[in-house]
Amino acid sequence: LLIYDICSEGRGMELRIDIGYDRKRPLYTDVCLSFVRGDIINVVGDNGSGKSTLYKTLCGSIPPLRGKVPREVTDSCMLVSDTIRPPSELLVSDVFDLLGNSASTVRDAYPQISSVLGPLMGRRIGSLSFGQRRILEIASVLSSSKSILILDEALANLDFINRLACIQIVQRLDDQVVFNTSHDLGDVIELGGGSFSSIGMPMHLSSMRAREPWRASGSSWGHGF
Repeated sequence: LLIYDICSEGRGMELRIDIGYDRKRPLYTDVCLSFVRGDIINVVGDNGSGKSTLYKTLCGSIPPLRGKVPREVTDSCMLVSDTIRPPSELLVSDVFDLLGNSASTVRDAYPQISSVLGPLMGRRIGSLSFGQRRILEIASVLSSSKSILILDEALANLDFINRLACIQIVQRLDDQVVFNTSHDLGDVIELGGGSFSSIGMPMHLSSMRAREPWRASGSSWGHGF
């Protein structure tokens, strides 16, 4: 089943796919994802449990083994991850200059971004803390105006103040779908949203948004309730 109208009001998106790298030995089969803008979806599991495989499939980096991820999804994804780093010699102001007016609009729309990055405009990216750099990365991807934000362990190893700022920014994203991959249930609880397990352990589903519920199910995935 595939309904791909991610921009339709209230209808959202539903995908049913198999994921993995070998058709004879899929990692997960019959994975059903349903979501609308404003949802926060936490994908929880240990390292090697398939979290990265899921987001790489959504981004179009690897094809699903069965089913289809439409261009409306793959072209809408933006990733925040430690695997993607801007050049350390750039100034924070250089990044905003490169992104143009959209970056200034994002900075003005989110006081947490402005309060953290405003005093750092003359600093080189390489001198920023993990938390400061993460907020700069979030500001950069939000400037792209894409509708699916994937946080790949993005809250890990951040200092308390900037971690809290990141959480507050994400919780205000009413026009995006957020996928947060994590092995830390503390991050999941603080961020809110719905959760499903990528380690075969059933988990209860509760959405912090007053939206139609999304669901995630499959032969190896935990079922949402």
